[in-house]
Amino acid sequence: MTGTLVPSRSCNGCTMCCDIPEIPELNKPRMVMCPNCTVGVGCGIYDTRPQTCRAFHCSYLLHPELGEEWRPTTCKMMIATEPPMGRIVVHVDKSHADAWRQEPYFSQIKSWAARSKLGHVLVWQGQAVVVVTRAAEIDLGPARLDQYVAVKTRNIPGGKELYAYLMEPDDPRVKGVE
Repeated sequence: MTGTLVPSRSCNGCTMCCDIPEIPELNKPRMVMCPNCTVGVGCGIYDTRPQTCRAFHCSYLLHPELGEEWRPTTCKMMIATEPPMGRIVVHVDKSHADAWRQEPYFSQIKSWAARSKLGHVLVWQGQAVVVVTRAAEIDLGPARLDQYVAVKTRNIPGGKELYAYLMEPDDPRVKGVE
């Protein structure tokens, strides 16, 4: 995620983005600390880091409306936006899997889901994914990186509801899913 950085913010010893995402150029799997990282210090190859790393900034660094409580080292979560649809994604530190359910975070995540044009936020707890909507949390369990989290609307008596499921990458419906 690129954008304009909030001037008063820095990573300042946070290395959560060295652990959570997959870095293909380094053959680094998701949820495995990068071998080039010194926890609490930062990247050992910063000047020559891969493009995937250069292009990424967490939402805390990009959005001034996120208060200091959203600093990843404080909240034990890293907030990002998933292209191309702009879906908000919360990546939870694997040693604090329920951090997102604590206040003030849970209320804020529910609020983001309610205000989102997609009607939901994804919360990744390690390899497991939870789809958070205004009214519910849909636990989809473990998901592979190549699977797609599909969220759809269906009619029910008295209105509509969101439902979610995992899709395989070769499923022809993937092209029509937001």
